[in-house]
Amino acid sequence: MSEVAVVVDPGTVAVEVDVSVVEVLVDVQSVEVVVDAQTVDVVVDVASIDVVVSATAPRGQVGDLPTATTAVALTRGNLVTLNASSQLVLATAVFAAGRWDVVATAAADALALTTVGLNVDSLFRVPMLFDTPPPASANGSHVFLSATPGVATLTPPTTAGNAIFLLGTLAGADGAEAAPLAHFRPQFIAYKPA
Repeated sequence: MSEVAVVVDPGTVAVEVDVSVVEVLVDVQSVEVVVDAQTVDVVVDVASIDVVVSATAPRGQVGDLPTATTAVALTRGNLVTLNASSQLVLATAVFAAGRWDVVATAAADALALTTVGLNVDSLFRVPMLFDTPPPASANGSHVFLSATPGVATLTPPTTAGNAIFLLGTLAGADGAEAAPLAHFRPQFIAYKPA
């Protein structure tokens, strides 16, 4: 746990922190805190504020993360499931591959046969990797598991033999980020028979 103390004159101050857990301790009657998982803007009409920052969790996640061993190399935001050896593999909508049941997203890049943190909590936004960064106008759209292993898509798969697996709702797209934040609420929808 690292701490950052910010002392300000009355007015507006923006503090940008590239971590996910930000606990703001303020001894005032009124404070507005807006968290978008990348930037925390705190507007306070006081002379000082202490911001306590924890770098143990990725953006959009609170607390310590569960971990698992990878069977393959992963990129932050990859959609993963478990193989028969309980190792992480890339999830895919291709039903015959047997890897459509998404259990988490990778919290960081990881080499094969290493341990990586997992984003599994459906109460928070987690990074989800896309082939192409979705535009900001797509925020609020449903996110689905793609037939491309480990990748999310805004379009449900229509090819015979694919699973339609809803991952959640896009919340942090800006057109530039390949792994924008999404509300993670995984749910199997249907199987497209071959």
